Amino acid sequence: MQHDHSLLIISVLLTILIRTSISVNQIDYGHPLYELQLGQPADKEIYHLQRDVVEGVDNIQPPPPPDVSSLTFVFDATGSMNEVSDPFITTDPDLFQQQLASVSVQGGGDCPEMALSGIKKALEVSLPGSYIYVFTDARSKDFHLESAVVFVMTGDCGNRSAPGYKVFERIAAASFGQVFHLEKSHVNTVLEYVRHSVARRKVHILYEVREHGQTHTSLVPIDTSFSELVVSLAGVRDDSDLMDIELVDPHNRRIDKYEHDDGTINLKNIKLIRLLSPVPGIWRVRTSSRLKHTLLIFGHGDIDFKYGFAAQPVSSIDLTHPRPVAGQPTYLLIKMTGLRPPGALEHVSLVDYSGNELYRNESRLYPGDGPYLHFVGPLIPPKIFFFVRVRGKDAQNYDFLRITPTAIAAVDVVGPRAYMAERLTANAYNAINLTCSIESRVPFTVHWLFGSRTIGGPLFYENTDTSTWTIDSVTPAHRGYYTCLVVSSLGNHSVSTFLESKELPPDIVSMRNVSVMLHETAFLHCITQSIERPRINWMHNHSLNVGNSAKTYTYDNGTLRIHDATFDDVGIYSCFARTSGGQSEESAWLTVMQPPSVRVEPRELYSVEGTTFTLKCITTGVPKPEVTWFFRGSPIFSDPKFYISQRDELIVSDVEDEDEGSYSCQAKNLAGNAIASAYVQIAVPPTIHVSQNKQMITKDDSIILDCQVISGIPPPTIVWWKDGRQLFNDRYIQIQEGGRLTIPRADISDAGT
Repeated sequence: MQHDHSLLIISVLLTILIRTSISVNQIDYGHPLYELQLGQPADKEIYHLQRDVVEGVDNIQPPPPPDVSSLTFVFDATGSMNEVSDPFITTDPDLFQQQLASVSVQGGGDCPEMALSGIKKALEVSLPGSYIYVFTDARSKDFHLESAVVFVMTGDCGNRSAPGYKVFERIAAASFGQVFHLEKSHVNTVLEYVRHSVARRKVHILYEVREHGQTHTSLVPIDTSFSELVVSLAGVRDDSDLMDIELVDPHNRRIDKYEHDDGTINLKNIKLIRLLSPVPGIWRVRTSSRLKHTLLIFGHGDIDFKYGFAAQPVSSIDLTHPRPVAGQPTYLLIKMTGLRPPGALEHVSLVDYSGNELYRNESRLYPGDGPYLHFVGPLIPPKIFFFVRVRGKDAQNYDFLRITPTAIAAVDVVGPRAYMAERLTANAYNAINLTCSIESRVPFTVHWLFGSRTIGGPLFYENTDTSTWTIDSVTPAHRGYYTCLVVSSLGNHSVSTFLESKELPPDIVSMRNVSVMLHETAFLHCITQSIERPRINWMHNHSLNVGNSAKTYTYDNGTLRIHDATFDDVGIYSCFARTSGGQSEESAWLTVMQPPSVRVEPRELYSVEGTTFTLKCITTGVPKPEVTWFFRGSPIFSDPKFYISQRDELIVSDVEDEDEGSYSCQAKNLAGNAIASAYVQIAVPPTIHVSQNKQMITKDDSIILDCQVISGIPPPTIVWWKDGRQLFNDRYIQIQEGGRLTIPRADISDAGT
């Protein structure tokens, strides 16, 4: 076969929610390890440690964000057996597909191949929690380089007892994977399975390696959070005629496994059933096989868990180790995710590849961390690879079952062992504790470094303990790598964490209500405190965005100017300040004020003793003016004689002579005040005198009658009447203002009273 590469590795970054590791020998991305030679003076050890940190940490880029992983393909291209080409890495999906389409693998003949060397390089360039798929037609000859993968094999060199083939099985078993044996024409079918297996929210239920073929029935609990169930059975080619799988749902109905959903596979020695929206309850999975086979059950659901080991119960899963120390008592901590109350974890167990329980105990809640952090132990870790399995009830009281996606092996440790969270995020100007959890059987010292600079230590500890470095107020200058250096007589260890400073939403420190006179200019201030300069936007009455115009303008400091304020501008103004840390909102009320005006009605009033009179005070102004009544310059307070109504009317009862005088109404608001007055006089009944109250005249004579006002308040008005009928000026009668009545030519009809 003619090809330029022995192994081609293609990696593309995808945002997939995956657990933190796919490998038995975990790769700590961004966590440099520094080991020291024993027997050197302490000062030389620290010098070399610091030098290594300078060379190793200063140039390290921040670790990738959480929930980002890789999809990696390893192709065995027969030809040059002794070299593995450089990987092609991209974050561009289109470029990834172009490169994948350019791969042309054909022929054969090189057996075994350098498969595990390619896998090792794939792990080195992939992120934690990634998927690695190996396409090969041969067993490995570099089997001593164990890593974690899923194998798609079109050949095995005819010897499945060889170490190079057995290591494939061990790798798959340790990583919740399988070894698929198939013809090259079936590779596309398996790739369809790959497409579904990298979906989001993947959770694992069961993994069993069965060394001998027979009929098995597994009871599998499916909880209400499952949106998809996948059951995979993989065997060898020699077992193709007898291998089969059958599913029975909780209602005892046999599921037709190959009719509906995409991603289902029905090859002779590969059976895969994919069901959408499985019915919650206990499912039965029946498998038949004559030879060795592997059963995997996983799916997509909300309930999952994180785990870790510690020498004693700790308050956070971030303070635990991913692998226990061999031969030493340890606690296993479990943090449930996606489990809503009243759902609860009940049991935790350790199982081997075949599903046999190595340890089982009821879980206990860690105090003070809600219902989601549990622990069991102390226990001695098994000497073989094992899975962590958890059981419990979901919120609907259905059983749930979960298992770790990778097998775990205890680690042999002689010297100290330190662990820190890979990444920490602190809010700007807040305090944070950097915690380094150390396991050691002998006394040790701890040195804290920031980049290449020592910032703390030596700190002395007798045995297993936790060292904490506190930053009182985090600023952008604190961003970077912090290293916990551990030195002991049995060896040395270091671990690093990357501290990211997060900008908080801006703090709006000055926002207050504003009042302005009608037709004047209003200014609303939005004063903020933040590291970044915030972007300011204003909104009026929660719906109308306030932009820059001839009417309104926002200055660079966030102040909003409103020109020629009118009553339409009244209302709530909300200031939105946004930075990379988020958005803050505060509101203020704008009031447009109008000076008061006032008038009193009536302005003059005559009242009779013993009666009641009313004066009205009519006002305008914004805000509504407050009204005060005055009599002869002194304020009036409500009492039985004087009453001020809710409409600001003044009612005076039982009028006397002393009630005569000036009454004033004062209207006052924030914009000013105004006053108006009325004068009240006590009315006096009139008295009059009529001259010649009886006269004798002849027809056609002229007659004059005088009516003189003697007294009266207000000035009386004189009205003449004759025989009960009011008289008015006409051609026969003349009435003058002074009260004189003149009849120029008297007639008989003018006689009377």
